[in-house]
Amino acid sequence: MINYTSRLQQTPTTGEDPQPKNDPFLAQLSQIKANISSFKQLFDSLDKMQNKTLQLTDQAQIASSNALCERYRSELNDKSAEIKAAIQRLKECIAKDGDRAQAKQRQAQYRDVSVKFCDLLKEYQENEINYSRDKKLQIKRQYQTIRPNATEHELSLLTEAEEGPMLLQQATQLVSGKQAEQVINRLEEQQQDLFKIEQQIDTIASLFQEMAAVIEQQGEGIEQLAVNIDKVETDVEKANVELGEAVKYQKAARRKKLTFIFIVTMVVIIIVVVVLIVVLGGR
Repeated sequence: MINYTSRLQQTPTTGEDPQPKNDPFLAQLSQIKANISSFKQLFDSLDKMQNKTLQLTDQAQIASSNALCERYRSELNDKSAEIKAAIQRLKECIAKDGDRAQAKQRQAQYRDVSVKFCDLLKEYQENEINYSRDKKLQIKRQYQTIRPNATEHELSLLTEAEEGPMLLQQATQLVSGKQAEQVINRLEEQQQDLFKIEQQIDTIASLFQEMAAVIEQQGEGIEQLAVNIDKVETDVEKANVELGEAVKYQKAARRKKLTFIFIVTMVVIIIVVVVLIVVLGGR
């Protein structure tokens, strides 16, 4: 797996952009950083609530905690979509920038926030995978309290989206008593939460891959941007050189013209003087 953090460390350090606060790029960058910070806070809140949920035994409390976790996941999905769209808009702002030095600096800033978000998604994904694993172990242990002789195959099916609910339905016919019924009800809650977590893992994985692709493309984008800006600068320099040469040629032509006029004038004057001398001498 690509280590985006190490790549971020290779990115040249950039200072504060001296552009005014109403600059669209800076406004978008500031908003992205704020959204990433909010994403991290939601992620931390979800992590704490999930750890708390694993310790609960009361069914009502478990249901309440699962509902809160689901709300956090929904907010994280919304925030992820918002950050992704904002990063795309940030790229469009750079494309409109014709200043080479500033464009390169902003490419580095664009890459920084992209990598930061991608690393945060990776951390979020790993956290959900670990929680899913702990949830599966918890479900299996609880099931063994009512089915102590359950086979490994039966336990593995218990955490599958299709076979798990069917297995619990069968268990209700094999066990009896209020306590067993409570365990089964709790297991149903845990199963539903597990399946939602696994769906969330797939969603995060998809977004992570998209952001990873964006980061990979940024290297090519930076190179192309440099090529485009270099071409513009070269064309301007070439135009300046051609203009300078044109001015020089124009000045040279003008000097030649003035020299020619001076010579013609002098010849005319000499001829007039000679004619006057001849006329006056003849008298």
